[in-house]
Amino acid sequence: MNTQNNVTSGNTDEMEKDIFADSTEELENNGESVIEDANNFTLPSGDALDEEELYLLTAKKSTRIIYVLGPVGSGKTTFESMIYECFLKNIDDELMFAGSETLLGFEQCLNNLRVVSGNSTAKMERTNIQERHCFLQLYLKDKQENYSVVFSDISGEIFERCVANKTNMEEDLKNLDLAQNIVLFIDGEALLDKSRRQGAVSQLRTFLQTLKSSDLYSHGYNIDIVISKNDVIYEKNKGICDSFIDNISEKFSDLKGAYIFRFYRIEALNGNSISDSTSTSLFELLKIWLDMDSIKGNIREHKIRELQNEFNRYGEKG
Repeated sequence: MNTQNNVTSGNTDEMEKDIFADSTEELENNGESVIEDANNFTLPSGDALDEEELYLLTAKKSTRIIYVLGPVGSGKTTFESMIYECFLKNIDDELMFAGSETLLGFEQCLNNLRVVSGNSTAKMERTNIQERHCFLQLYLKDKQENYSVVFSDISGEIFERCVANKTNMEEDLKNLDLAQNIVLFIDGEALLDKSRRQGAVSQLRTFLQTLKSSDLYSHGYNIDIVISKNDVIYEKNKGICDSFIDNISEKFSDLKGAYIFRFYRIEALNGNSISDSTSTSLFELLKIWLDMDSIKGNIREHKIRELQNEFNRYGEKG
């Protein structure tokens, strides 16, 4: 009997050792498999990326994420399409196009942009609110460095759903905390209309206040407020100063303790051929975003996520 008990006890000890050994080995193997999945992952053939594909891209290569947000019709997709077209035309000698994981996505955006001959009005198809493949990537290079840049093309309807709703924001913009810059578009034409301008600014202010109250917030977010369609403002104002537009930064002064603000005017359809000296050309704006020294010391500490935990967001891989 004693011999049997000793044998049983010995077997139990061995079984416990095996269980713990198996658990440790399984955990290590799971971690290795996640890393291997990320390293071996092949991105789709040119379409815009969804959130999972965005994560897998950033796991493989250092990528600067520019989150572009704003209401319906504010010019976000036009802006991204025209940046791509500028590279196709090789209009800049310093910053060169070196490829893209989402060429088809850019081409589809560009095909939707049709400028009527002799008219500055663009016909841009709106980004579908149900579209989850909404990240467009560029490889760029200059004399010193190579860059991987991703722009979000989030629908205006999703932005509007999130403006005053923290729950929607945390669900619909769950990767926002990975952004190096959050770019908020204001429709320049809305600012020209006195009945709409207060609402246009209040919408962005409310969005930033909602973000500050959410789990996505981190002190020191880089917020770029971009006034679009500055060529329209210039044409209609004919150089007449409009204090509301010129002093738009003052409307966000009470939020400057929570965010790092910069303000720009752009003429997306004109690309680099700007009509108004207060406008920033598309390439100039892109270079500002690529220049880490321009915001050195102000870059927020990003959340560092374990690879396995982040990958698990998307569920088990079969």
